[in-house]
Amino acid sequence: PAVVEQALEALAAVVTLDRADGQGGPAGLTDATLDMEEILSGEVALVVRQLQGATEEIRCAASHVIFRLAARGDIEIPLRAAEPLPALVSLIRVGQARTRAWAASALRLLSTTSEARETVTQSVPMEVEGREKLLAKIRTLCF
Repeated sequence: PAVVEQALEALAAVVTLDRADGQGGPAGLTDATLDMEEILSGEVALVVRQLQGATEEIRCAASHVIFRLAARGDIEIPLRAAEPLPALVSLIRVGQARTRAWAASALRLLSTTSEARETVTQSVPMEVEGREKLLAKIRTLCF
């Protein structure tokens, strides 16, 4: 689990590379080769799976990476295709405070369409105790 958490934190660091900052990222990565969508498209689904990881630390690190990916804005297609919304909703319900914060922040960035908001609503199971209270909380934090 520690290796998975470290890998997720490394991905979070890579995701924050900004081509416009003049640094160009690590040596060998130029504007021509630093296409985050291409680099990370295969990894996004793996990160989304880790939202349901074995430990709270892994789930927290994964929600942090999803937030960073959503904040970039240039890899929205592979991120939405990986369907992180249900897992993020689950983390808001059962995660610890830090995990909930990253999950809510990611949901705020990813729930900009009516379709996404509907997916979020449907991700809260009908049988969950306090469903309406949870939905109200999500709407307040994320919509």
